[in-house]
Amino acid sequence: MRPQPELETERLLLRAFRPEDAAVVQRLVGEREVADTTLTIPHPYLDGMAESWIASRRGRSSPSGSRPWGSTASMPPISPATPRRAA
Repeated sequence: MRPQPELETERLLLRAFRPEDAAVVQRLVGEREVADTTLTIPHPYLDGMAESWIASRRGRSSPSGSRPWGSTASMPPISPATPRRAA
């Protein structure tokens, strides 16, 4: 199997998930609103689940040939991120 390519633009990098992504995956996927929209993400999303999921995806694709992609900014942010507040 060929390695998953990386696709980079001026502002975005799409790449395979890496072990160091686990904390962010855990935080985002651990939100009930995310789990409520899927059939396969449990809630609560326990410690270690993100690491296990990332490890299980390394070098694998689905039967259709698709692979999960992680996205990240490819340039440093202009200012620190601040949480959005409801209007």
